[in-house]
Amino acid sequence: MPELKDFSEQFIFPQCGIEGVHSLLLCKDPENPDFNQGELDTSYFLTVIEKLTSCTDIIKHLIPNDTLRTVYKKAEVYVGVVHCRVWRAGRWVDIYVDDSVPSVANSGGIRLLSYCHDKDELWLTFIEKAWARFWGGYSNIEYGYIHDTYSSLTGGIYDAINLEKTRLKPGDIYFRIRRAISQGAIVGCAVSRKHDGVYGLTAGDTFTIEDTYQVHTQRGKEIHLLRMRDPLGYTIWKGPWNQNGSEWASLPPEHDHILSSVSDQEFIMAFRDVIAYMEYVCVCSMTPVVDQENNNKPVHLRFCTHIFGEWRGQTAAGSKKLLDNPKFSFTIPKSGFSKDQSPVNVGISLLQFCKDRLDGRAPITLRMFKARQQKQGMLIEEIGETFEQNFQQVLRTMKLRPGRYMILPHTAKMNTERHFLIRLYTALPLRTIQWIPSTEPLLLLKEDKPLTLKDLKCTLDCCEEVWGRWTEGLQGGYIYDRDFDLNPQIDISVPEGGDELKQVIRFKVLKDWNSDDACLGFRLFRIGPEDGVPKETQWLYNNWEHTVRCRDGSIEGWEWDYLAPTFLVEPGRYCGILYNEKPGGSDTAYCIMVYSAVPLQINVFLSKLVRASGKGVRASEKLLRYPTGLGLQLGELKI
Repeated sequence: MPELKDFSEQFIFPQCGIEGVHSLLLCKDPENPDFNQGELDTSYFLTVIEKLTSCTDIIKHLIPNDTLRTVYKKAEVYVGVVHCRVWRAGRWVDIYVDDSVPSVANSGGIRLLSYCHDKDELWLTFIEKAWARFWGGYSNIEYGYIHDTYSSLTGGIYDAINLEKTRLKPGDIYFRIRRAISQGAIVGCAVSRKHDGVYGLTAGDTFTIEDTYQVHTQRGKEIHLLRMRDPLGYTIWKGPWNQNGSEWASLPPEHDHILSSVSDQEFIMAFRDVIAYMEYVCVCSMTPVVDQENNNKPVHLRFCTHIFGEWRGQTAAGSKKLLDNPKFSFTIPKSGFSKDQSPVNVGISLLQFCKDRLDGRAPITLRMFKARQQKQGMLIEEIGETFEQNFQQVLRTMKLRPGRYMILPHTAKMNTERHFLIRLYTALPLRTIQWIPSTEPLLLLKEDKPLTLKDLKCTLDCCEEVWGRWTEGLQGGYIYDRDFDLNPQIDISVPEGGDELKQVIRFKVLKDWNSDDACLGFRLFRIGPEDGVPKETQWLYNNWEHTVRCRDGSIEGWEWDYLAPTFLVEPGRYCGILYNEKPGGSDTAYCIMVYSAVPLQINVFLSKLVRASGKGVRASEKLLRYPTGLGLQLGELKI
């Protein structure tokens, strides 16, 4: 056997003495790779590989330059084994394959795996062979998804959109595609099974989207066009805007360059046809694609924090018992990340670990909450729109202001047990990431419907918070329980409101999610200027039906962990009482948030009645005052 040193120009034979393998890996012409698919249908794999050929660092990482050797007759001899790598579950997995090229039996040498047109290049065959070994055999790598393959070959992330189920508007999808291409991301799509054979399309065929065009016809109609690429060149698009389509005559001459820029393996499709005939669109990149700054400078989220976790037992709670799922918190510091407390870009990826390459996907969701820690517990409010996706990975990009946040990943159904990986992408490293134990009191602030009062012109800019705990033996239960007056009571003085005869007061009442299964209640009573607070059980019982009614005419509402009654009241004094449906019970944190247009005078009382001595002790609970803009956002209030 000859000793091959300059093997970039020679065919590599088994058992040859080789000094390295990178000549097998690198395309001679990365800009125009020439691939051929073997007998296996792995077009999805080739679609990704074609886009990676120009990224030599990635290809070198897939097949390191560390050829295995052994000593034979006092000399190192190449042993015919190629070392490859695949990324899985947050780490790189080493795979070793022999350098033989498999072919179909009794076929006269028809190759089973994909190969380069130039026989000097065997790198593609070896990577696909390692891919088959990793997934357990050649038959297990037929058909697949662009986004999962990209993640396995690069360790990158993706944002996939199921076009048949998405709630996104077409305009938003087009903007995402255009932004991703401008920032160098890979954008791919695949033909839906329902449209096999339509206009020359074949179900499962995969394409990349190379460019976008926004054009106007001579009559002024706006049309969005996409330049598609088929790495194998098999697809001949016969629909609207094909190479010989009559639609091109409707464009003015300045758009002639679009058709002339199309290569042999490319074609033009209208964006609406992509939405109609494709199953999904995915954006693949090493770091999240985010909006550029106002100065058009790209935003690089260079730091990645890995959080490994699992849904198991009680924490495999699904969406039914949301806050029982694993929870993690992190803090964006006030200094270093942003100037003037402006929002910063953050990318959060959730990856579920699946045993099979195509099956076993569970619908997963990644939720984000704004968090504020108090002594009695953590107040949380969900932010951003949440989508449930049946992909192995979901990605969210957000702009967050400095402060504390909570991440909550969950599956759709309970008892879906598996491991997961959360990756946090930021411009600077995060240093305060914590796991939130299941015993941590969590008070969930929910989003309410906008409040509209046509006759009043004011905004609820003032927010005061009352924090406390129902301790064992100090839960008064309902009005028919003799210790009802043990529940927390608040004394509220409403001042004159200028031109308005009445004032709007909105309460948000929360209790710990992990507390006993007992409903919340809240009532407000009008009292005299000299009346004492707290009120005894007998007084509350006698005035129970004379409570101040909510603005919608109701008296009270029963909810498991959250109430939001709104009152329209005259100036004066009022007594409010928060009660838990069950007397006694365990230690439970609560919070009463009071929103108003003008500052209110609020005193909080907790009556501790010691019946043995007949003495009463009044203890003031913690009262916090926040302008609405400094506390959690109240939401849109049209008053």
